[in-house]
Amino acid sequence: MNSIKAEVIKEKKSKQIIYSFEVNNDVFKAYYFPGKNSTLEITHNDSSLGTIDEPETRTEYTVNAETNPVKITAWIDSKLSLASFFGKVKGIGIEVDGRPVQNTVSDPETHINNGKSGLYILMFFLIIKSVWTYYSTYENFENHLVSGIGSSVYFIPFIYALIVTIKYKSWTMLAIISGVILSALELIDYITGIPESIKTAGGSFIIWLIIRLSVLYVLCNAFIWKRRQSRNSQNINNQL
Repeated sequence: MNSIKAEVIKEKKSKQIIYSFEVNNDVFKAYYFPGKNSTLEITHNDSSLGTIDEPETRTEYTVNAETNPVKITAWIDSKLSLASFFGKVKGIGIEVDGRPVQNTVSDPETHINNGKSGLYILMFFLIIKSVWTYYSTYENFENHLVSGIGSSVYFIPFIYALIVTIKYKSWTMLAIISGVILSALELIDYITGIPESIKTAGGSFIIWLIIRLSVLYVLCNAFIWKRRQSRNSQNINNQL
């Protein structure tokens, strides 16, 4: 199911986020005010349909009921803060007659594309570990060959992650699954202190641990949405 294209505008002063989209030549806008007491106002052709201030509560609005009815379903989603950190998901979901609106939590592509951001951070960790391992090994053995072999434990996964990230659009599922596996292994490597990450991190250990857990979460979330999208596409093809 194709998503409805939406333009996103972020206002710096008011900090509100405006989502604009068209359906049957009618203009809809969603004014989202993030924060502790988030609100979401939906308008149709500049006329307010209503305001939502309760999280996790789906509200439905119907316009043009007598001619060409269109049902808008909107809600504030407070459960996806980690996904928000990595991409365009900003805590609201909008659907039009069951079709997701682009750049909201109802849009599978939003979650799937966040997986690419997770891969970038994963590659950052891998290349840092590769360089660190190379120099620390060289200090002990003063041999570039031995240092290169030692650093390849991280450099080879980095190169692989780089390739699947570049090919993310065409190798999406492979890239996501690879990211989940590499991210899990890198997380285990960090926790067990190889190479001595716990000792060298000091007080920042918890912060780096949370970031790694966030990367793994975003990649797993991308996998779930990609699989769901594939199943929906298969069901539609079977019906045709």
